[in-house]
Amino acid sequence: MKSLSRSSITVAIMMALGLTVIRAQRPAEHDRSTTEFFRGRAAVAGDVLVAFRRAPDRASLRAEIDADDDAFVGAGHLWRAHSRSRNVSSLIAHLATRSDVLYAEPNYIL
Repeated sequence: MKSLSRSSITVAIMMALGLTVIRAQRPAEHDRSTTEFFRGRAAVAGDVLVAFRRAPDRASLRAEIDADDDAFVGAGHLWRAHSRSRNVSSLIAHLATRSDVLYAEPNYIL
């Protein structure tokens, strides 16, 4: 019988529970322009993942955060957005003030 790795087992359990597994692409090694640190952990610079309580007006939200790229990811429950001009801390602080946002977090690099 073939032995499974811990990560394979974790992915299988998450899929069985209906959780979406999102694999992030790692930026180039030591490329500080694509990486920033939030609470001591590496994250994609200017990128956030957002869950909403209700559907937002995406056009105005894009303008508010100066988004140059955005898409729903996974099973469509999370919105990934990248800002041209804001860092992760600024994006999270701004999004936390919106009543339609359930939570916003950095797009951590795993």
